[in-house]
Amino acid sequence: MLPDLALERYKALGNSSLGGATLALTSAQYLQEIDRIRDQITYLELNVNQDFMNRFNAAKFIPHTDPTLFPSVKAWKKKAVDNPQ
Repeated sequence: MLPDLALERYKALGNSSLGGATLALTSAQYLQEIDRIRDQITYLELNVNQDFMNRFNAAKFIPHTDPTLFPSVKAWKKKAVDNPQ
């Protein structure tokens, strides 16, 4: 479920839910922001969208059924073959 980006682009957030809960409980400003965001959320039932389900099921295969969507995997695989440890 992660996009094919360089590892340097990812940043671990740690226990962000605890930080968010702390802000919500200690700040009226953040509580108002939470309410504003909540009011903008739209619920989508993805399992009734056949196109989404087809793509989702295809994406579960390892290797992926369309390797062109993940060019870095090919580069990593080639590097591993060229430099076995």
